[in-house]
Amino acid sequence: MLEVQGVDAHYGAVQALRGVELTVAEGEIVCLIGANGAGKTTLLNVISGLHRPSAGRVLWQGRPLPPGRPDRAVARGVVQVPEGRQVFAPLTVRENLQLGAFLRWRHDRRGVERDLEEMLETFPILKNRLEQPAGTLSGGEQQMLALARGLMSAPRLLLLDEPSLGLAPLIVKEIFRIVAGLPARGCTVLLVEQNALGALSVADRGYVLTGGRITASGTSAELLADGEVQRAFLGGKEEKTA
Repeated sequence: MLEVQGVDAHYGAVQALRGVELTVAEGEIVCLIGANGAGKTTLLNVISGLHRPSAGRVLWQGRPLPPGRPDRAVARGVVQVPEGRQVFAPLTVRENLQLGAFLRWRHDRRGVERDLEEMLETFPILKNRLEQPAGTLSGGEQQMLALARGLMSAPRLLLLDEPSLGLAPLIVKEIFRIVAGLPARGCTVLLVEQNALGALSVADRGYVLTGGRITASGTSAELLADGEVQRAFLGGKEEKTA
């Protein structure tokens, strides 16, 4: 479904990604874990068209995604939920959700209204905040709004960037519960997280990104059992030597 082939990315003279290869099959949740600054957000931005790669390409359903054209990515069903929520603070919760369906409004108004009701059932806290400015919501409520806004685009592939960042444990648990159920709605997920344990608990497979390179990959069970992954991301202890 998604193929990232030999992608390099730069910020001026600084190289952020080096020959990244990654695949996501339909109906999967695939996580990408790594330390802060490893290049995780850059990779999502390349896939969604927000950042042009300096080498390589991204294929979606066998066809290249045009670099630098996030509007075309969204039109083809590839939608990114950015790190830090980035809700439209002065607009109401309802208006934020409607903006998520901007490209659908003219040709699928009935479907948009149906999906709006579904989002309010999935995120009941938003139902009581519909006419409230998004900027007045708590951090957890804003994250739920950002996720619901992304889903209003009716994505085939959802790119989630650090959805648990800075949230209370109970909210994190709820976010991961919702993410785990997305494939049943027909939505494939590529999940970027520093919370490796949470990400691997809901993902089918995972990749480890270190210094802009993929350094490990496998099923979630394989990565959870990997000693290097444990030491780097799961609080595992170094083995003692005599």
